Amino acid sequence: SFQKLIIGAIFTGIPGTVNYCLVGDEAFALKPYLMRPYPGNLENEQRVYNFRLSRARRCIENSFGIMVQRFGVLKSDLNMDPKNAKTIATACCFLHNIPRLWSELGEAITPVPPNGALLEGVDEVEDDMVDMVGPAFEQREKLKNYFNGVGAIPAQWGVVHPF
Repeated sequence: SFQKLIIGAIFTGIPGTVNYCLVGDEAFALKPYLMRPYPGNLENEQRVYNFRLSRARRCIENSFGIMVQRFGVLKSDLNMDPKNAKTIATACCFLHNIPRLWSELGEAITPVPPNGALLEGVDEVEDDMVDMVGPAFEQREKLKNYFNGVGAIPAQWGVVHPF
């Protein structure tokens, strides 16, 4: 399942273990593999987290829009085996990035490693999803602390202190 793919990879550069995750809005339930905004009356650090999550969602939506315009196969439902859909999506990403890869002088195109990890610094972890509520809150707190600490960007402070 997609959940197993996401839980198997870890962000690097963030203190502690933080798994890769999907980014959703308020309509989704918080899961260790799916981050959503904090609800309700928020503290400043939670507002910064929500801003950063929203910013990530916009980037993802824009990127997907570009991919849909470039590759017509993505304009409709992919009614096929999930393995084939994953292959098509991976091929579209690869084809989209070929010009960038070729423009880097002296850089060879690196194939996907045998373990399937697409990014450097990704380690495999055990998939233990028995209790998802605690780990999901933990994951969100770690990301919140990172966004408000070493991972802070100047644009986020205007959200908390607009003037």
